[in-house]
Formats: sequence, structure tokens, C-alpha cells
Amino acid sequence: MKEIGDILKQAREEKGLSLKEIQEVTKIRLRYLEAIDEGDFEAIPGEVYRKGFIVNYANVIGLDGPQILQKYHDLKAAQEEQIRQEQLLKEEEENESPKTNLNNDWIKGIYLGVAGALAIVLLISFFLIPSLHNLKTEDAIKPVNIEDNIETSDFNQTLFPAPITITVEFKKRVWVQVIADGESIFLRDGRTFDTSDPVQVWTAQQEMEIKIGDPSGIELTFNGNKLGPLGVEGKSKTVKFRPDGLVAP
Repeated sequence: MKEIGDILKQAREEKGLSLKEIQEVTKIRLRYLEAIDEGDFEAIPGEVYRKGFIVNYANVIGLDGPQILQKYHDLKAAQEEQIRQEQLLKEEEENESPKTNLNNDWIKGIYLGVAGALAIVLLISFFLIPSLHNLKTEDAIKPVNIEDNIETSDFNQTLFPAPITITVEFKKRVWVQVIADGESIFLRDGRTFDTSDPVQVWTAQQEMEIKIGDPSGIELTFNGNKLGPLGVEGKSKTVKFRPDGLVAP
């Protein structure tokens, strides 16, 4: 997974941004940003937060967040497949009788060949895509002037520096409108997400209101706590959060 960290780190350094500055903008804890740069995603507690942090980090430095996330999924799948093949090989060797030990090298070669071929194909596709530095999302984030936008403050060094941290996983095409501390995060009319842009992380200091076109199509997590079903399919829902929890179900 080091390839993902290398891409993000290189793009950040080309823009002259430090991890501290990225932390100020994204509200992601510094040590998790360092882990991403190093490709150590296991240091981030929870797959939902790994996905959200990757997307937010990439978007802030001008990359295509969903594109980077897809590459993360591809590399993770290749890694898991290789582990699975090695485990199958180990089990096969343990179950073999002494009479069939002569075939071990042949069987091992097949398993490792399959795993290696899969990994090579994914890595080739990863490095042959056009420069990710020029890719933008449909709603690309405008350039951030760090000096103008960062306020001097002491951030709470926890996983959730903002009092309200909402992580949303989209399971299908869903329209949402998000108002954080009285201001719309997207256009006034909201925005539609789907599985091509599956994870979003939004923060607020005092209050967040989310209008959801189809609540059955999302999974919502508030400050690390995954919420249950928010409503029925096809019936819009509005939920409101404050630092102490859900206000309007």
C-alpha cells in the first residue's frame, strides 16, 4: 500500500504543504496523516475512516479523491488475494501425505504464479494511468490558501478534532444537502453521490443538518458511532446533529 502514500506525499510536497497544514484544513489527526504518507493504513482504526481520510487528503491537495480511493481498493484486493493463495498453499502442504511431497514445488508454483500475475496486472494498471495530479473531481475543491484560511487555535488531539464528525458511506445513488454551522457544504440545492464516490467525511463545530433523499441508501457514522437505519426507502429524511448527539431523528 506504499504506492498510495507515495502519490499523496509527492503531490503535497509539490504544492509546498506540510502535514501540519493538511491537518489544519482536513481536521485529520497528524499521526494518521503520517501513517498515510508511509502507507501504514493499519495504524488508522477502522476501514471507514481509512477511506474517508484518503479521500479528504487527496481532495485538499488537488487530486481526484475517488480515483485515489479506487486504487487503494485495487491494491488492497491484490494484497488480500496473495495472502489467501499463500494460506491455501499452506493448508494444501499440511494435508498432503509423504507420497505426494514430490509435487509440492509444482503446486506452489501454480499458486504463487496466480497471485503474482494478479498483483502485476493491478500494479501495471496503477502506474500506466494518466498523471493523477491532473485529475479533478466534478466538484473539485478550489485551491486553498493555507495562510489565509488557517486560524490559530489549539486542536483537540483526538481522532475527532471537530465536535461533530460525520462519515457517510453511499450504497447507491442518493441526493443529500448538508448544512454545517449554518452554511451549505455543497451548492444550495445539494448534491447527488453514488458508489463511484462512496465515502464522505463532513465536520462542524456547533451543528450539522443533513437532508437525505433516500436514507436507505446510506450508512452514517457520528463521531465513531455507527447509527442504525435512518428511514425507509424512497422517503426523504432530515437529521440534525450537535456535539452531544442526534437532535432530530
